Amino acid sequence: LIDSTLLIIIDEGFLWGTTYVWRMRSVNSMGDFGEWSETRIFHIKPLPPVIVSLDVSIYDSLSYEDGITIMDRLGEGIIYAIDMHGDPVWFVHSNIDWSNGFSYLMQFTHFLPNGNFIGIAEGRENNLPSRAFEMGIDNTLIWEGPGNLELFGVHHDVFPMPSGNVLAITIQDTLLPIPDEIDVPEEYSYIDSVSWQGDRIVEWDRNGDEVWSWSVFDHFDMQDFVPELYESMFTPPNNPTDFFYDWTHSNAVWYDIEDSVIYLSVRHLSRITKIDYPSGNILWNMGKSMPSGDVAVGNHLGLSGQHSVKVLDNRNIMVYDNGFESDSLESRGLEISVINSDSIAEAEIIWEYILPDGLGSPMMSDCDRLPNGNSLLTSSAPMVNYIVEVLPSNEIVWEILPGQDGSTFRAERIPGLYKHVFSIVQPDFTD
Repeated sequence: LIDSTLLIIIDEGFLWGTTYVWRMRSVNSMGDFGEWSETRIFHIKPLPPVIVSLDVSIYDSLSYEDGITIMDRLGEGIIYAIDMHGDPVWFVHSNIDWSNGFSYLMQFTHFLPNGNFIGIAEGRENNLPSRAFEMGIDNTLIWEGPGNLELFGVHHDVFPMPSGNVLAITIQDTLLPIPDEIDVPEEYSYIDSVSWQGDRIVEWDRNGDEVWSWSVFDHFDMQDFVPELYESMFTPPNNPTDFFYDWTHSNAVWYDIEDSVIYLSVRHLSRITKIDYPSGNILWNMGKSMPSGDVAVGNHLGLSGQHSVKVLDNRNIMVYDNGFESDSLESRGLEISVINSDSIAEAEIIWEYILPDGLGSPMMSDCDRLPNGNSLLTSSAPMVNYIVEVLPSNEIVWEILPGQDGSTFRAERIPGLYKHVFSIVQPDFTD
């Protein structure tokens, strides 16, 4: 290859599981060649058998947001990327050296401006609490959060703070009496208290020290719960020794630097909570009405088990509404405008994309706004495993066809893996 620029990226023609040698030399305007450089070597790892090319449909290649799509294979500790045509172009596997000597299953949550990514390292294989991490794309562990956490540790989301600190959702629990309105089966009448599992937002600095926290047990009214979910504990063959009520099951946290607030998506209460930072005061709750009356915003929106709350550049809120309480499982991507006033904030849906019948997901899932204005929706149900990019007018641009093997919690479109590739041209004969 002869190239006259000072920066060239070669991204075609490479094969997985192959070693390459390369060298370079100069050529002047007369066509005379200089000496060859030393020979260098690089190796591309073999592709794990579980990562294969995916069947995609491209409807409008000109409207496709350039870049690669990142996802993970749930429960296998593999994070990987595909190009527009569905072919894998990068992966990492859970073979990094953790300080405690144990292995973890990785799941990404966000790619960072520095080219690294953060996420959750699940300790299920060795019954260790899951923890937060930051890694490089070459599978190098950059930072690991503390491992001495309650119960299962970190779950569902890890978020990068502008300060370099990390926000994460963790689990905590407390033993509480069974509410009077719960109909306990006779065979379990001897049980008078059950452990309630709730969520705690934790902020760690780079030393792994906790610098801020917020708990649902301190800020939510205990009369706000879902009796049907509570009573499902008593459905045989559940073991009474394992009874616990998964009260809040939060699944996403987002820090907004402009207003210095935190948004928390609380799945089991179908609620999004806006929290003042650092005071911890609740500014409003949006979503499903509850007995306390504390949910005063957006009661009409029909939120049901939503995921993936985030703030867009236009200051609106985006979520993936799972719709898991609806008979038809109508999952949707939503953009919500919230207008604050002196009394009660008002919420309005200004964009909505309803997943086609059979392609919604009652669990996990994600909705992102891309730089070109398109939206990328991930429908995570294992038998669906569907990802679609749509225009603002909701026409489909690109999709991963549903029903293929594997499942991912979320997908993210990024321009490329190498954030630090750049070139500087200096004019001739100047300092």
